[in-house]
Amino acid sequence: MTAVLTAELLWDWLYIDELWVSEELRGMGVGRKLMTLAEEFAASENLVGIWLWTQSWQAESFYKGLDYVEFTRFHHFPRGHSRIGLRKITRPDVA
Repeated sequence: MTAVLTAELLWDWLYIDELWVSEELRGMGVGRKLMTLAEEFAASENLVGIWLWTQSWQAESFYKGLDYVEFTRFHHFPRGHSRIGLRKITRPDVA
C-alpha cells in the first residue's frame, strides 16, 4: 500500500506534480490528508496558493471537492479528453 505527493515550489506557489494513492487506500481519506498537508505547508510558508494539472478521466471531482478552482482547460488533450488546471489560494489577503 502506497501513497505519494510530490511538489515543487515555483515563485510564490506550490505546484503539485503528482498525487497518487494505491487502489487499496483509495476512499480512506489518504489523498485528502496529503493535500491538507500540502495546504498547511503552503500556508506556513506564506505562499499565494497551490496549483496542479489533472486529466478529465482522473481526479477532477476530487480536487473540486477540496475547493480547487479550474483556471484553464485544454480540450482534446488527448482527443476526447481534457487537461485541467486547478488552483487554490492559501493566503486570505490574495484574491
